[in-house]
Amino acid sequence: MSLFKFSMLALSFTFCFQVARADEIQYLPHPQQSLSAILSLVAHADSTIDLSYFVFDPCQTVTQVLVEALVNKSKRGVHVRVLIDAANLTASQADALAAVFSENRIEFRLYNNYAVYGLQMNMRSHIKLIVADGKTYVAGGRNIADAYFALDRSEEHTSELQSRPYL
Repeated sequence: MSLFKFSMLALSFTFCFQVARADEIQYLPHPQQSLSAILSLVAHADSTIDLSYFVFDPCQTVTQVLVEALVNKSKRGVHVRVLIDAANLTASQADALAAVFSENRIEFRLYNNYAVYGLQMNMRSHIKLIVADGKTYVAGGRNIADAYFALDRSEEHTSELQSRPYL
């Protein structure tokens, strides 16, 4: 892991993050809170991680950090499944993600991966959700790309919700 990626990961765990308790839903209006919640969810997963996103840009830093975290959890025996909408990936990006995930025993699927335009080409999955162990999740409006976490200096006006069950 590069020094930059490690620093970003460390900062995300400490910046603006409060843990929700006992079936509470926590509003995460700030990009750093959302990134921290997602990475913390992955770090604390014990058995499963399921995620589905509309945009999952493999050329972006935040995506690379998340992929690395998912790979590390998979290597520790956590069952990881990834579903990404095909509309926002080039064929080479999809192939690269498939290779990384396959090498690391991560299930990977593309939603509506049609090579030919047709009526179904406009059916998209705008779901933005990551679930750990079937009980803790982060859901909302942020896709997985640097702009959604204020890493490219653009303004994104999205937010997330985090839920944790009573333990």
